[in-house]
Amino acid sequence: MERDIATRKGALPLAKWLHDLDRIERAVENNKTPAKFASEAYTLREHVGLVRGAVLAKAATSGT
Repeated sequence: MERDIATRKGALPLAKWLHDLDRIERAVENNKTPAKFASEAYTLREHVGLVRGAVLAKAATSGT
């Protein structure tokens, strides 16, 4: 998804990207993460937020 966001020209599948990010976030939130993997889960949630920011920035610069 990140590569697609960075390189996509023309029409942007914003709804799909945001839906996919929502789905990933829900999966992470609903997952019972063992304490020893808490850092990785936090990093994943943080990364989803960064990708969401990239999607919104791409939308803003494309005029969509």
